[in-house]
Amino acid sequence: MLHLSDHLNTFTNAYNFRATGGIPTQFAYNDYTFDNVAEWTGRQYYDKVQVGNLVFQSTIGVVEKSKVTVVTEHSGYLALGMADNALIKPIMNYSTQPRITIQEGIYYLKKNGTDQIPLLADLEGTITFGEYRGKECGTFKEYKTITDGFWVVLANVKIGEKEYNGQIVALNVGKPTLVPMEVYNDIKKEYASKEDMPDITITIEDDEYKMTPDQYAEYDEEVNFSLEKL
Repeated sequence: MLHLSDHLNTFTNAYNFRATGGIPTQFAYNDYTFDNVAEWTGRQYYDKVQVGNLVFQSTIGVVEKSKVTVVTEHSGYLALGMADNALIKPIMNYSTQPRITIQEGIYYLKKNGTDQIPLLADLEGTITFGEYRGKECGTFKEYKTITDGFWVVLANVKIGEKEYNGQIVALNVGKPTLVPMEVYNDIKKEYASKEDMPDITITIEDDEYKMTPDQYAEYDEEVNFSLEKL
């Protein structure tokens, strides 16, 4: 579990090794994977990690310094180790169903037991180990990926009235979805406001998933005007 250090910010959920009983090690922590920009550095601590009712002793990396200012709403980044030291191995060994479920994006909660209202996941989703009963988010539909180990599927994409069949769609888990600059430039030239932008429909096998502009786009007229002058 990777947390921002408590002496560099005011987060109430920041890691504090004195409170948890963690032990500082002599090893540094270096992470250059956050968009290859932040260059997070810090220290590794030996502490306990609890997953459900299971408690493991493990080494965790704690960010104490960043090259740039990073605004985050996360309570932490979950990393489960690598190779022979991977924490995921004992977790899966203890589980009757060796499965990891990641829920991201918009999910629905019932208000007063009646209507459902969209609620954004402010922690960029939830992670469930073992059996998933679908109480909060419903039953997930599983699809075959193009390549094992990668979140890539074959789908038909429709943008407005334009159809693009047999497209390779990659899911960018944990980060915002980005579009190629060429696509961005075409959209910028064609639409004057967000209200004019088209729906995007992605069809995977026989299932359609439609996104409206309110769901996939943020539009700022002042910024757009500045871009038009470039």
